[in-house]
Amino acid sequence: MKPLRLRTMFFLGIFLILLTVLTIFVRNYLNSRPLTVIYQNVSALSIYDVSGREAGGKDVLLKKLAKSGETVRIPKAISSVLVVYSGASGYADGFKYADSQSVTITPEYSRDKIKSLIGEQWGEIQSAVFSELQNQSSYSLAEGTLLMRGNWYISKLTHVDPLNQNSDTLRVLLNKTEAGWVRVGTPRLVYSVFSTSDVPADVLDAVNAF
Repeated sequence: MKPLRLRTMFFLGIFLILLTVLTIFVRNYLNSRPLTVIYQNVSALSIYDVSGREAGGKDVLLKKLAKSGETVRIPKAISSVLVVYSGASGYADGFKYADSQSVTITPEYSRDKIKSLIGEQWGEIQSAVFSELQNQSSYSLAEGTLLMRGNWYISKLTHVDPLNQNSDTLRVLLNKTEAGWVRVGTPRLVYSVFSTSDVPADVLDAVNAF
């Protein structure tokens, strides 16, 4: 009789343990949300809870990801999540807030790589900027920068004519096509979304802020 009672108690104990584990799992699952992070050209990536920043708290590391496409569960109590990454060779470091169920990380080129690429294409860039531009000798072109993996170039033209003190600095936007660099409209003070609807919003924001 005792062996039967012991076996019953043993299986009952196992059942209670499994039930407790299942209850905890379900509770955590229902009180969390999925976050899938897809990335490329990244050497290291971590997810942080930054919801305590407003109160002066420290960021809390939630998890370091080892592969792209991995899904983690984020407690619903965490109001703000930040994905911080280190770019692979030739790509910049950065971060991105994770407000939805998935985040895609595509780092821009690093400053050194951008500087190198601009140097290699400087002649073509200058030709595209000054093509059919009046009073070319009155303007100086800043080095600028590249966006969207080198497909867009932004810069500004500064008036250097000492006889004209009231000229404004003009912004410049180029697009890399199969035929080479092409200027988007004429240089201007501000690029409007209404006249450049085919230009990505991030690029417009960048050129207008340059």
